[in-house]
Amino acid sequence: MINVWVPTQRKLLAAFTSFMTATLLVTGPGSTSMAAVQASPDNRLPGLSGYWRLTDKGTAQPVLTAQAKAEMGKPDRKGDIDVEGARWCVFQGMPYVMDNAGPIEIRQSPAEAIIIAEHLAVPRHIYFHLKRPTADIFDFTPVGMSTGKRVGNGLTVNTDMFANGLGPNGIPRTEKSKLVERFQLLQGGRKLAVTATWTDPGVFVKPYVYTWTYERIPENYTVQEYYCDPRANGVGNYPPGEDPRGNATPQK
Repeated sequence: MINVWVPTQRKLLAAFTSFMTATLLVTGPGSTSMAAVQASPDNRLPGLSGYWRLTDKGTAQPVLTAQAKAEMGKPDRKGDIDVEGARWCVFQGMPYVMDNAGPIEIRQSPAEAIIIAEHLAVPRHIYFHLKRPTADIFDFTPVGMSTGKRVGNGLTVNTDMFANGLGPNGIPRTEKSKLVERFQLLQGGRKLAVTATWTDPGVFVKPYVYTWTYERIPENYTVQEYYCDPRANGVGNYPPGEDPRGNATPQK
């Protein structure tokens, strides 16, 4: 069956997300009741909700293991974009959702923050009060499992339980990868700085730390619908020189 992303599906996704959030609060494994959430500390970061566009990725460079360097040299990636996955309209994960999939939209409730993007990316749920599941019962995903806590004037987010895939700049993301992010508003809420620290003993010689800066987009921003049709990307339809398998593009 061929999946085609259409505008209606975006609206259905939003409705489904709201429903599942309410369900997790009341009935999910390891969850807490709504009353307990309301009685817990408010971890929402004032001013974080809204639309954001990435404007500055800084210049920090990772120190990688030899194995990670070899993986980065493969032709199936352009930065954190899985070329083959994008061609077939496969939803991608972290850090793509915070980078090439944008602009991003962040919304907060007492229970969680959700981050969604305009392009095909798995939505991020940052849970404020949900009990963390153990690795033996949690299905590892491209965006991992994220929990957040407001610390001082910022929001600290811890993420692990990633599925294997592409990390920042095409660096391998593995099931042992861990990510700590610090969300902090700057310039009276006009800017958002996200400082990320990636660790993985098989990938990084030392923790990889970088800061990405976003600018706020006005609330009247119109979200662009992104249409992806995998039927247009069948075998033989690669642009010249872009076949990730290394094959010559067939002549038509």
